[in-house]
Amino acid sequence: GAKSKGDDTDKLVAQAITAGFRHIATGGFHFEYNEPGVGIGWKESGVPRNELYLQTLFVSKSVNNYGVQNCKVEGCPPSPDLSIEDQVHLSIKSSLHNLQTTYIDSVLVHNFRAKLQTYEDTMAAWRVL
Repeated sequence: GAKSKGDDTDKLVAQAITAGFRHIATGGFHFEYNEPGVGIGWKESGVPRNELYLQTLFVSKSVNNYGVQNCKVEGCPPSPDLSIEDQVHLSIKSSLHNLQTTYIDSVLVHNFRAKLQTYEDTMAAWRVL
């Protein structure tokens, strides 16, 4: 996982890929991840995108600092009144931009111990994905 690596994320991701890692897990709107650094790192590694497995997280607006750090596309930071469906769309758009790719292999719906969003919102997010 590429969690809590800060400004070293790009270098560490490139080193990991060069060493043989092919599955990189990160998080788009989660403040503990540097998703843009993952995008830079995999590009710098020189390994073709189709040889990598990129995984990210969808995190709802109820998480502290939601979307502030990693969201660099139009519509950011996310409005607090966005529907869950619009949150998912913006999160994916942002992750594609950050990861410098046209597709993401896996998106997890992050709902830590079911405290962050309701069951209904979790299911709505899953349906969009």
